[in-house]
Amino acid sequence: MTTLFISDLHLQEERPDITRAFYRFLDEKVQPQDTLYILGDFFEVWVGDDLMTDFQREVAEKLGTLKEKQVTTYFMHGNRDFLVGQKFCDIAEATLLPDPHPVRLGLTHALLSHGDVWCTSDEKYQQYRRVVHNPLVQWFFLKLPKRIRQNIGAKLRSQSKSRDISDYSILDVTIDTIEQVMIEKNVPLIIHGHTHRPQRHPMPEIAQALQCSNAERIVLGDWDKKGWFLSYDKGQLVLVDFDINQ
Repeated sequence: MTTLFISDLHLQEERPDITRAFYRFLDEKVQPQDTLYILGDFFEVWVGDDLMTDFQREVAEKLGTLKEKQVTTYFMHGNRDFLVGQKFCDIAEATLLPDPHPVRLGLTHALLSHGDVWCTSDEKYQQYRRVVHNPLVQWFFLKLPKRIRQNIGAKLRSQSKSRDISDYSILDVTIDTIEQVMIEKNVPLIIHGHTHRPQRHPMPEIAQALQCSNAERIVLGDWDKKGWFLSYDKGQLVLVDFDINQ
């Protein structure tokens, strides 16, 4: 039984190659009784379960078929799909997780997150995040007419892509914040996505502070020309990339 982690697929009808690669991943890499964690930005945009497109429903139904293999699926919101709700999760046979969320991998305690909550150097984004994650704001948005929500979603997507950034380092997680969280939560392992900078980062100072053999931050990759997943099996963590057209 393997535990798998993915994030940042940004699924959309305009990228059928990524969707095909994801379906292959489910068919070939996810085995019976595995556990699958989806850590946000699964979809490029989501403006409400009631506006689920045929494409999005198809993806949800494909995920739902994993139950036939006794696979346990968990879903965490990203900054693109933070409005995914219970209707989607019911179709996908997935459990919605808070961000961050603690898990145990063998004897190791870990913390999962999409990752954007730890980009604390980007103060403008954190202000925006606090607003859109306010339950009252989300309730009001979901009451708006469908066309207005679609227009707002398209506008936010466009603004995100065209945002003028003078220092791109602020788009990454803030290491001081990560270190503080690891010490406060007493976790030697953090797994996140969001930054599109897949890498394994050893953290010896944290290991020393927590008095453990090693500590690490693992960043999941976004799916574009490559697909990425992290696997955990029998005490081994492996970060894997593959050609989405293979």
